[in-house]
Amino acid sequence: MPVGEGAAEDAARQRKGKHEYDGTRNEGESAYPFDFEAIRVKTKTSFLKRWNSLFIGLLWSFAHYYMTYALLRGLLEAAHPLAFLKKRLFLLGAVAVYWCFLVSSVYFTCLYSKCVQYHVANFDNFSKQYEDHPLQAALMHGDLKNYCFPIHIFGALFLAPMRLVVGICFFALAVILMGIPLVLLGGRLKHHTRRYVAFVFRHLNSMAFWGIGISEVKTVYTHDVPRDRAINVISNHIGVLDVLYMLQSGSFTFICKDALKRAFIIGDFIRLLNYITVNRHCPGNRKDAYLAIVDRMRSIDKGDQTVSMVVYPEGTTSRGNILLPFRHGAFGALVPLQPLLVVLDYSYVNISFDAYTWPWWMFQTFSSPFTTRIIAYWLPVIHPPSSEEVALKGERAAVEEYAARAHQAMREALIKLNPNVDLEYLQQRPVVPSVAWRSKMLSRLYGPVMQRHYKLSDEELRRTEEVIYQ
Repeated sequence: MPVGEGAAEDAARQRKGKHEYDGTRNEGESAYPFDFEAIRVKTKTSFLKRWNSLFIGLLWSFAHYYMTYALLRGLLEAAHPLAFLKKRLFLLGAVAVYWCFLVSSVYFTCLYSKCVQYHVANFDNFSKQYEDHPLQAALMHGDLKNYCFPIHIFGALFLAPMRLVVGICFFALAVILMGIPLVLLGGRLKHHTRRYVAFVFRHLNSMAFWGIGISEVKTVYTHDVPRDRAINVISNHIGVLDVLYMLQSGSFTFICKDALKRAFIIGDFIRLLNYITVNRHCPGNRKDAYLAIVDRMRSIDKGDQTVSMVVYPEGTTSRGNILLPFRHGAFGALVPLQPLLVVLDYSYVNISFDAYTWPWWMFQTFSSPFTTRIIAYWLPVIHPPSSEEVALKGERAAVEEYAARAHQAMREALIKLNPNVDLEYLQQRPVVPSVAWRSKMLSRLYGPVMQRHYKLSDEELRRTEEVIYQ
């Protein structure tokens, strides 16, 4: 069964109100008996871990302010300004880069703030304005009511420039230490190259996490997860953060869009780890990708593969405190699956990458003085229906039941383990998200600035599309 097959097969399921959901799952039943309270992380991150980036950022900023003052004073007092600057090219470059980053940070923070202000001001009216689009509930950020513009301007002045430098250093080191060797080796010595890449990522990710304000990465195991063989993993998808965590934890292969195969260095990385690529705009390619996923998962289950595979059954990114409906592509192999729940523990705003364009997400994250903790829960293994059940119900029904059971299990874990869970959203009727109209929905929910960014006219925003429920 291809990924997403049957989503539009029943016209009666389209355009129903969100209160008409009559799901077949019994909410009183547990997906699997487990004491989540026993594994829930109750401790807080230490003071030093939470605020060390702010202290370093303040010192770094004041150092650059002093360098700027010293450079300007020396320039004004110099008899020959050009000769003075030629002798201090490094200082001039450092100051110029700093102020370029600072101005960019303030500019994007102001743009982002306009989107947030629009979103918060109209938050309570969205359900009335866009009732025909249940997807809007997945893109609404109640945590943005905590957003404070002065706090972010403070972060843009004293934190964002330093974090931008850290981000550039991360990418530069990644290119030097991983990208160039991957290009030179050209696919040779794959086993040793994978181990080397995993080793480098493990150390580089510490820099990346610190740069985007991750104070701590905590892993909780409910059982002994095998480390000596490959496994099939399903996980919620909160953007780049869970991918970085997986690459830090070991050697994993993912499913990604086809266009990335042609990207510089990323394409070599995809070939090294043998990623499965999907072209969402080509039905034939989606079917081939589904068959490749099934074949790979069965091969991993038999022990014929050395690299574990991670599948995101939601099919897109979410804000971490909700769980979107699962697509069935991850369950067609009918093999045991290792669920992973990645939780963002934050006290200010959610930094998951789901509702913003890439530059705005980056500057919003870099400008936040408050840090976030990542907690990864490796949950009990979910087992597929028995061969007798598959024969009795049919493969398609068995796959759908397996996906529903896995969704219920992870939903239960999310409710009990995520301190910022959005219970109001989880009680609504789930809707299949469409990447095609996400930009339109973002423009509706985040205002004129986002509308201009996506170049959407008022007439286009007034058009409606059909909504397909899970």
